[in-house]
Amino acid sequence: DAKNAAIERNQARDLLLSQKHDIMTQTLLSPDANEQTVEQVLATANELLSNDSPEQAIAVLDTIPEGKRTESVRKIRIEAVNSVVGKLRYQVRSLFVRAMEQPPSEKRQTLLQCEKILKGIIQNYPDYSDMASVKYNLKQIQRELAKP
Repeated sequence: DAKNAAIERNQARDLLLSQKHDIMTQTLLSPDANEQTVEQVLATANELLSNDSPEQAIAVLDTIPEGKRTESVRKIRIEAVNSVVGKLRYQVRSLFVRAMEQPPSEKRQTLLQCEKILKGIIQNYPDYSDMASVKYNLKQIQRELAKP
């Protein structure tokens, strides 16, 4: 069981690292975005979403200057953000359930990983549609961590 918990923590860490990497690629994509139309960027973002790469879709969409973002851009970005956060919240849920079955030393490590993921969501996706739930989940984790 400890081995499975470690695997899940590593998967969560890898997902966060992937998320950070995709955000960093945004700066690499920006010069190219000036040569693409909004429609071309939307097509690329839709393709990335279809290929289960919502982080990259967000990075591509974020290359569009704020003044040129249409309603279609906003809708696709919301879909991509919801997809990324949904994956992360599912990972937190899995880790939390596992933590409740672990001995205290392992439980604390797992809960700290949950807290880190939730704080990452709050920091990186402030426009997530159900942020209140994420903040509530973070408070639950912090209450568990505060227990002796």
